Amino acid sequence: MKTVNSSQLTVDSWEQAESLMDQVADLAAGRARMQAELDCALAQTRARFTANLQNLDSQLSTLDSRLEFFAAEHKSEFKAAPDGDGRSYEHAGVSIGFRKLLDKVALPRGDAKKEVSLEYLDQYRPEFVRRTPEFNLVALLAALKDGDSALVAALEDHDIKLKPGKDEFFLKVKTEN
Repeated sequence: MKTVNSSQLTVDSWEQAESLMDQVADLAAGRARMQAELDCALAQTRARFTANLQNLDSQLSTLDSRLEFFAAEHKSEFKAAPDGDGRSYEHAGVSIGFRKLLDKVALPRGDAKKEVSLEYLDQYRPEFVRRTPEFNLVALLAALKDGDSALVAALEDHDIKLKPGKDEFFLKVKTEN
């Protein structure tokens, strides 16, 4: 890592600052041009390979479907693996077979149906509804800025404090579009 001593960081006048800003503008423009060249080269390379990849994906999908159909027709011939639940057949580094998936819960689709189901569970079976407490940052900020001193003190006793905003340096290079 390159070390910089403080004398290299010293800028003594607006003229020096403007000179540095000119350098930043030139370097940023050069970087933008180089990035555009890279993006163009990558796009051209991607375009060269995309059609071939799509053709291979289509062929693989067709073969996969054919093997899935065959396996379904011959499901009883697959033997359970001795060390697990899987039932598979391997050839040429390719495995086909069946795997028992875990049971899962099907939830209602659509916001209205979900809301009705949640209301039912909340009222009659609350153990099936999860509640996650979280901080209301907007309300806390308002209370810390404008609340009475007792409330602010109580919040601060629980390590909830106002963190004042601060000036932060920025350097922004305008780019032409």
